[in-house]
Amino acid sequence: MFKIFKDQFNDVFLKFYFQSYLLMERSLRIRSKNQITIREMMMINLVDRLKENNNNTLSNIAAYLQVSTPVVSVSVKSLIRKGYLTKRLNLDDNRVFYLELTPKGAMHIKNALAFSERLLKQGMKKLSPFDIAALKKAFNAAELAVDEENKQLDIEEKLLSEEK
Repeated sequence: MFKIFKDQFNDVFLKFYFQSYLLMERSLRIRSKNQITIREMMMINLVDRLKENNNNTLSNIAAYLQVSTPVVSVSVKSLIRKGYLTKRLNLDDNRVFYLELTPKGAMHIKNALAFSERLLKQGMKKLSPFDIAALKKAFNAAELAVDEENKQLDIEEKLLSEEK
């Protein structure tokens, strides 16, 4: 019984994930007139989220994404050229720049959030309070599973680095 549920849940989850991803990508392509990709949109969103504690530097973003700083630098240069991001010098350390959203970047975040909220509201209209509670419980359980898997990967990553 669990295997049947697991397979059905996995199918629904993957279908939802890919359809949402493709829908967001299509929306960005049309509404930004092919100016921004979904990966760049994710980078803009990450810069916005990391600004809270001045973690919005190239090196912090690279560490967060677990990629090299030059990889992030390529995306950032493109987003600066397109007018979505700017750099602000850290006055205490002239080697460090903070990445910030331009008004155009902030508007893009606002539009993406409105788009997501619209989709969520449309979907929620079709659910009962019981369905919503069950869905919330399922996502909380999935979040815990992701956290546990991340902890396991942290351990494995640490062991790999110690072997070198």
